[in-house]
Amino acid sequence: MIKMSEVKLFKDNTYNFNYCQENEQYNNRKGILRGLHYQIEPYAQAKLVQVVKGEVLSVAVDIRKNSNTYGSYVSYKLDDIKQKRMYIPKGFAHGYITLSNQSIFIYQVDEYFNLDSMKGIAFDNKDLNIDWETSENEIIVSDKDLKNKQFKHVIPYRESYE
Repeated sequence: MIKMSEVKLFKDNTYNFNYCQENEQYNNRKGILRGLHYQIEPYAQAKLVQVVKGEVLSVAVDIRKNSNTYGSYVSYKLDDIKQKRMYIPKGFAHGYITLSNQSIFIYQVDEYFNLDSMKGIAFDNKDLNIDWETSENEIIVSDKDLKNKQFKHVIPYRESYE
């Protein structure tokens, strides 16, 4: 796992992030996995995520084709005790898994959701080899996320779009 400087943790408001939409996800079981999601241009999103109840493992995967960390991931535990936020810039896919029986996960985005640009990477992709810190038989994945593609089919983010 490579710690990428673009993915940051914050405890206070020391970041500059202008968001247009806030989403809240309530989860009522441990082991619920969402993602790995990203949106392609022109609707790529940066995200600021936090947990206001419970605990989750938040994962970001670098999908910037020209990056020296392309295909690498970083993960952080977020909870309602430490109250840290994780900033995920454009060019990263994101997912999380619940580590507590109840959780509320909030994420702010800097671009509106667009269904046609929504893409996904399989959470269990062997090329990424993500440690979800949960045994495989305890992971609960939606039917939608079970259809996510392998990493080799990712539509890479090109920084020249910005």
